[in-house]
Order: sequence, then structure tokens, then C-alpha cells
Amino acid sequence: LTNLLSESSKGRYGKETAITFRDAARNSIGSNMPAKSLELKHTIKLIQEISCEIDEIENEIKIIMDKINSPILSIPGINYRMGAMIIAEIGDFNRFDFSIKYSTTILVVAGYA
Repeated sequence: LTNLLSESSKGRYGKETAITFRDAARNSIGSNMPAKSLELKHTIKLIQEISCEIDEIENEIKIIMDKINSPILSIPGINYRMGAMIIAEIGDFNRFDFSIKYSTTILVVAGYA
């Protein structure tokens, strides 16, 4: 709690304030339920773990998209994740003739894709 409070307040609050908050929380309307506390701790750890996995996946997507070097990323509003989703759905743009490629780009830019 001390670290969280210190980081969130940019060093303005420290251990004494954390102890004050902890003691106030113990004396509040809340209840002391060890099973619920354990469940909450595990849920928080699970969320943190999943967030780390999402970050790893997004980094891998960026690496793959950089290797592909698709011009789709040059379209305003298309980031790595969106570009990867479009490429995953459409596949190789070279399969289409120029008019379809051009109209697809227009649809994407216009927000209809």
C-alpha cells in the first residue's frame, strides 16, 4: 500500500499516510472476510498476468507487422492491431485487382470496413 500510495501521489504521501488509510479501512463499515480477500488478491494477480500477456502479444503483432511492411499502416487511423486484423481477414491484397484494392482503401479510410 505504501508503494502504491507513494507512486500514485508522486512521493507526496508515504508510509505514515498508508498506515492511516489502512487503520481507517479496518475500522470502516467494511467487513473482514479472509476468503473474499484471498479471492480478490488472486483476481488482481490474474488481471495483472493477463495484462502482461496482452502486452507481449501486442509486441509480437508489432514485430510481425514491421516484417510484413504493409502499406496498410500508412492509412490514417490504422494502428498495428487494426492493420493486423484487416490483413488477417483479407489476406494478401495482391489477390485483388487494382480497383478492388483502391475501393477497399477508401472504405477503410472512410470507416466503413
